[in-house]
Amino acid sequence: NPYELLIREITIIGSNCQLYDFSAALKLLKAGLIRVRPLITHKFPLEEFGKAFQIAQTSHDKLKIIINP
Repeated sequence: NPYELLIREITIIGSNCQLYDFSAALKLLKAGLIRVRPLITHKFPLEEFGKAFQIAQTSHDKLKIIINP
């Protein structure tokens, strides 16, 4: 419901990296210089978008929620 996004001031941010950024990030990950796994607190399949959205709205222990297509 888009109205609920407005009322609760929820922000949804898409991710679109450029080829250069993606390549640089992969090199850093491969070298073990950055660890992103601890940042991902929840993962959901696309079919459970509603559940993911509910956690995004209510949970205080979330950091990064991933929704896989």
